[in-house]
Amino acid sequence: ASKFQDLVKILISHHPSGLLAAPLRTPEGKIVGILTLDAPTAGATPSRENLALIELFLPYAALTLENLMLIENLAKAKKELKQYADQLEQKVEERTRELKEMHDKLLKAQRMAVIGELAGMVGHDLRNPLTSIAGAAYYLKRRLSQLGDEKVIEMLDLIERNIAYSNKIVNDLLDFSRDVKLDITETNPEEVVNGALAAVQIPSNIEVVKLVDKKPKIRADFEKLKRIFVNLIRNAVEAMPKGGTLTIKSVKKGDSVEFTVSDTGIGMTEEVMKKLWTPLFTTKAKGMGLGLAICKRFVEAHGGTITVESAPGKGATFTVTLPLEPKIEEEEEGGEKIWIKMLESSLLTTTKT
Repeated sequence: ASKFQDLVKILISHHPSGLLAAPLRTPEGKIVGILTLDAPTAGATPSRENLALIELFLPYAALTLENLMLIENLAKAKKELKQYADQLEQKVEERTRELKEMHDKLLKAQRMAVIGELAGMVGHDLRNPLTSIAGAAYYLKRRLSQLGDEKVIEMLDLIERNIAYSNKIVNDLLDFSRDVKLDITETNPEEVVNGALAAVQIPSNIEVVKLVDKKPKIRADFEKLKRIFVNLIRNAVEAMPKGGTLTIKSVKKGDSVEFTVSDTGIGMTEEVMKKLWTPLFTTKAKGMGLGLAICKRFVEAHGGTITVESAPGKGATFTVTLPLEPKIEEEEEGGEKIWIKMLESSLLTTTKT
């Protein structure tokens, strides 16, 4: 009632010539509005009959206004309820998607764990017979080379090449199944790249452009870095069966050094690039699809990153970024420091005996 009286005073102050004001009150006594008539009878006082008619109108006007307010509030509530329902549905969808992704990752981790253990067992079981075969082939080659039978020597060379290839597979299986331990030494980009190039046979129809400096000095596992670039260089060579240009660069960027290995080969689709780091994924007729997965493990073990850019028919560029000092943890084992990096991204569990 006080609000009504205050409002009437304000209205009168703005309408000094005459104003008729009446509250719109519901049967429960709630004021929902005010009915005002500005100078209803040209300054004259309204008659009782006029006031009676107005009083009869007031309850109906109050009920009508209250119903309109209720309808408006109901529409607002329904709108808010729909928004909440949409938000809830969206959150349920997001949570369902997250749970599915977690479930898929768990299944992948379990598969990778089994593959890792199997890889370790197979690698160990194959190494001994391969060593025996290699020794026997070497002995036969020395004894039979005196006979001058070129066909026999050719077959023994074939055996040796396939033994070397099989040993590479064994080494990949063992690397894939084991934790990454780094033997940290001081080296530099040129030394790493030269070591990798010396280990790969480059065809004569491929031009090698090497823009690599001796600086900066980096602390890393030289052999593992060499393995990384041997793999990237071999992949680049295989991507250019008709020849092309292999470009290897290095540049210091802050506390890191960035390597790029580029080829002018056949390139890759977006779909292939998404699966490129997945263990056992390969587009080659030969190979197990472990090379790039192992490269990624070795790079991440140093606290670095490896990425790829490519398009069909436009070659590929692999970028390896390594910190000058490996960002890994030191642990004590047998009184000596060793560098160990346990990688969650590898999705592997191994058992040491």
